[in-house]
Amino acid sequence: MAYKTMADYRMENDLLVAGVYADSARIIAERIRWEKGMASTYMTLAHYYETVGYWDKTNTLIQQSIQISKRLGDKHGELAGLVEYGLLYWDVAGNYDKSLSIFNKCLTMATAQKDTGLLLQVYYQIGYVYMLKKEYRQALNYYNQLKLLSEKQPPGLYKRMLLQEWAYSVARIYLLINRVQEAEIMLAYVMPAIEKKGTSFEKYYSNYSIADSYIQRKEYKKAKVYAEKTAYYARFLPSRAHEVYVNTVLYKTYKGLNQSALALRHLEELRRLESKIAADKTTVKIEELQLKYDTKAQQIQIDQLTIERQKQTQQLLIGGFVMLLVFSGYVFWNNYQLRQKNHAIIAAQLKGQTIERQRVAADLHDNLGTTLLALHWNLDAMDTSKMTAVEQAVYATINQQVGQAYTDVRLLSHNLLPDELAKQGLAISLKMLVDKMNRNTSVHFGLSGVDTLPRLDTQTEFELYSICLELLNNIIKHAHATDGFIALAQTNGTVQLSVGDNGMGLANQRTEGRGLPNIAARVEALGGTWLVASGPGSQNQISVPLRIASHTSSRT
Repeated sequence: MAYKTMADYRMENDLLVAGVYADSARIIAERIRWEKGMASTYMTLAHYYETVGYWDKTNTLIQQSIQISKRLGDKHGELAGLVEYGLLYWDVAGNYDKSLSIFNKCLTMATAQKDTGLLLQVYYQIGYVYMLKKEYRQALNYYNQLKLLSEKQPPGLYKRMLLQEWAYSVARIYLLINRVQEAEIMLAYVMPAIEKKGTSFEKYYSNYSIADSYIQRKEYKKAKVYAEKTAYYARFLPSRAHEVYVNTVLYKTYKGLNQSALALRHLEELRRLESKIAADKTTVKIEELQLKYDTKAQQIQIDQLTIERQKQTQQLLIGGFVMLLVFSGYVFWNNYQLRQKNHAIIAAQLKGQTIERQRVAADLHDNLGTTLLALHWNLDAMDTSKMTAVEQAVYATINQQVGQAYTDVRLLSHNLLPDELAKQGLAISLKMLVDKMNRNTSVHFGLSGVDTLPRLDTQTEFELYSICLELLNNIIKHAHATDGFIALAQTNGTVQLSVGDNGMGLANQRTEGRGLPNIAARVEALGGTWLVASGPGSQNQISVPLRIASHTSSRT
């Protein structure tokens, strides 16, 4: 990339030669399709076109460079392009806020990448934009950041250039905020140094900056000294942009000095340059339209070739589609058959569980219940008057325990499969279950959400009732709770069941037995989820698909 290196070197001293070198570098990079080289030369060309005043070409080249850098993952190249893009917004479009937005993004990226060179550029550009916005305190803040970072650089030409740039930039602001004595002390130091060792661009731009500040202060005699030096050094940097700046400061200066003939001459030259720039923009737009037309014609040819190739493969695709359709139909039919079998198995399993629960409930009520009731009656018939005090206490305890055992068996036999579950549904069954629990146990349960619950399919109601029964029994036996709750709700096609208590939490409860695995199996059978939060207290959150019964009976 010798051509690009020469272009960068010549950019501040001989623009015409720099432009030739930059364009040669672009041609070579595009010919060998070296994308990283293309992105780099596009930026050099953008800098050249910006300097000579071809801003539409500048904008196009910057965007192309940024896109290539993004595609290559080149963070430095992307950041360099964004810096130039931000500069274009304030320098050409005069959109300071958009420019600051871009520069702040660049500041974040440069800091993250520890890219010192670009970070220095960003500090300078943000300070310059704030100066243009006349927010001088903010401008000085960023210029001071520039100085601190510049002082950390190794001794040499680069560091000297950075500190000189900082000095005349700060002096310019001091002139604008009436710190004239400080400004002129800094200028007396920095301007001779630039005149002696600076590049042509540094000499041109530093004199232009100070001339512009004196014009804003309406000190036209001082402005004239720097404006005429600006014009002198601009001769070494032939550029329409530089000509615009030179004629602008000379026009304002001579106008302020009431030198009308000179002011008019520079104003006419300024108008001529503006007309030329406008004409060039029109030419660029025409070239862009021609390029779009040529691109469209090429696209039409490509589309025609694509259509021909598509026709060649269309029959193969149709044949493949038909085969896929037949295979899909076969798979669908098999799946349908499997689903029907699964439904039959689930129905048979549910029927078997129902019959088994009815049998167990009947055995508990008719056999064990009857035995306990007879035992309780026999105990009641005993004459306790002849017993000692200790024997009476033991008798009372045994009699109470037998009575409680009889009550528990009756409650269990009814709860295993209440008649109202099949006849009136889950809501009524849960109401009756909670009512019996509150009358026969020491835990008080609350129930909510059942009034708006529709009748669900048989399996869902059976499994949810069984889950509630298992969880309530766990609360009564293990949680040491005083209060519990059951809550039901419908949300987005699901039934949400919450069962919880104010006890000691699941982590402190005994977990042996089949209760919890049975609950997990029932939830899985319904295709649902089960979450447990343990506290103090515990809460079981169960979510299952909402499956409404095809035929529902009215509730009584």
